[in-house]
Amino acid sequence: MSPPFTARLSSRDSSQTETSNAEVPTSEQLLGQWYMTASSSGFWQEKHSACLTYQASTATPGALDDVTTFFLASATQPSTTKGVNSPSAAGPGIYDWRGSGWLRMIKTSWEVVGWGALENGKDEDELVLVTLAQKTMFSSRALSIYWRKKDGMDAEKIQAVAAALKALGDADLTSDVDKLRAIQQTWVAE
Repeated sequence: MSPPFTARLSSRDSSQTETSNAEVPTSEQLLGQWYMTASSSGFWQEKHSACLTYQASTATPGALDDVTTFFLASATQPSTTKGVNSPSAAGPGIYDWRGSGWLRMIKTSWEVVGWGALENGKDEDELVLVTLAQKTMFSSRALSIYWRKKDGMDAEKIQAVAAALKALGDADLTSDVDKLRAIQQTWVAE
């Protein structure tokens, strides 16, 4: 049984004096595929069928390797990025990301600000992961919602996640939530 969905404030938001005790996933719980269902990042607005896959790193103990595949608006072949996510000393649920290959010069930090199942914790497919990535030299701070199901999350569930995040009462996080846009999941039949 999966834990129920809970949202928490960003531990890196300097306006907060304390952070939530909401559960965050372990690195092992992040393993596998996550389908991006919404994001505040402009980078994802012209793309579809974004999938993030985490696996235990063979090169860096305790870290997660990631592969993100996505399609440009009119592309028939996927684009791919890769990176390494190392647990941060800043606290649980916080990772330092560094790109691999031609993205090696790019690094950021991200953290889990929402985690758990929306549907009474009944199964792994109902898990939601909400991340907040810090600004890089190429992109602004970004909030993203991931879902285990390939077919994407319906608007009602996205709104439930957004409401839980807004209920925390943080102005910066609310601004990020207001910028969320759905990411189409238009997979080619397999």
